[in-house]
Amino acid sequence: MSHDLLENRVGEVEREQARQGARLERIELDMSKANAGIDKLLERDQKRPQAITWPAIAGVACGLAAVATVGWWLIGSAPAVQDLDRRLSKLDDPDIGRVRVLEKRVDKLDGWQPSVVRN
Repeated sequence: MSHDLLENRVGEVEREQARQGARLERIELDMSKANAGIDKLLERDQKRPQAITWPAIAGVACGLAAVATVGWWLIGSAPAVQDLDRRLSKLDDPDIGRVRVLEKRVDKLDGWQPSVVRN
């Protein structure tokens, strides 16, 4: 009788060991899936672009300001723009400018009024 009892206990231990082995396999499978997910998250995090920092923003702003300054200087120093500036200065000159001559004519016309006379 003790031999049967011993065999039953050994059988129970073997069955429990098999169940524990199956559970351990499921846990290992779940852990491998979790590790794969963590690896994917880490890879995605590594591929993420660097965050924009204040020094980067300042660098871009300085670069844009430099480009704008050079563009303004190039446009201002262009021969066509300088010629146009000279021509406009002559037009607005108080002594010889055409604008002053036109203003004088308009002043004369403002004082002129038609009158009706009897024949």
